[in-house]
Amino acid sequence: MVLCEYTARRAQTLSEISFSETQPPVNMKILWLEPTTHSDAGGRICLDDHSHTFFEIHFVFCGQVYYDCGGKKMCLSAGDALFIPQNTAHRYDTSDGEVIKIALAFCFGKGSAVSEIFDGIGCRTVRFSDIVFENFNSILALCEKPDVFASEMICGKITEILRSVCKSMELEVPSAVKRKTDPRADVAVSFIDKMCGSVISCDDVARECCLSPRQLNRIFKSSMGVPVFEYITSSRVKYAKSLLADNSKSIKEIGFMLGFENECSFISFFKRNCGISPGVFRKGGFTEE
Repeated sequence: MVLCEYTARRAQTLSEISFSETQPPVNMKILWLEPTTHSDAGGRICLDDHSHTFFEIHFVFCGQVYYDCGGKKMCLSAGDALFIPQNTAHRYDTSDGEVIKIALAFCFGKGSAVSEIFDGIGCRTVRFSDIVFENFNSILALCEKPDVFASEMICGKITEILRSVCKSMELEVPSAVKRKTDPRADVAVSFIDKMCGSVISCDDVARECCLSPRQLNRIFKSSMGVPVFEYITSSRVKYAKSLLADNSKSIKEIGFMLGFENECSFISFFKRNCGISPGVFRKGGFTEE
């Protein structure tokens, strides 16, 4: 099995790509993904014992490669991957014939739901599947004419590769973390907060979310713990308090900024929801809890 999409130009492009950290619950940072051939190994492979504070996986696509990992001699042929734990002494010894391999280095951020599955695992080799070949070929193809989306797409392919390797190593990947809020509730919250200076109804929010008012209320209360109308009121009160902190604006002006027809309507709204009038709130120096 040979990495059919490998070219020196694509390999160079890949080694220069910068990846951002993935989002929770994975929280993974890809440090590098570097292809190496026998011809360019001289300046890119460390022949001395060394260790890292991150994890490495070396994938061999062509030839035979010899490693010393944790004091154990290991031989990898095409289709083999070597997992190297963090803080484990290792070195590249030598190789036979033409060699193409790719080194993947990665670490996990605080609170990652994945990092602990690698804890306690020593150096080990595994056979990797055709899916890994397919993903690496796709990655190298993306390096032909990289654009602004390339690193994100490559990151997704690397995640698939890691998932496949975990399966080959018989590691149990944590179950998916259930989303705490419905994405439609997120849309509603964003819309309400953006419109806090206007008079809006539950029907307005439902239309923005492409839901019926009944559906919206059920989804919103399940995700946010309060009815839609209560959140609308809370958002407007919070905005009113922030405006009252600016003494350059009169209470009448603030009422108009919040969409009230007159000052009395605003005062009644504020007193009903805060227990005190806007004037008392401003003079007393009350702050948002």
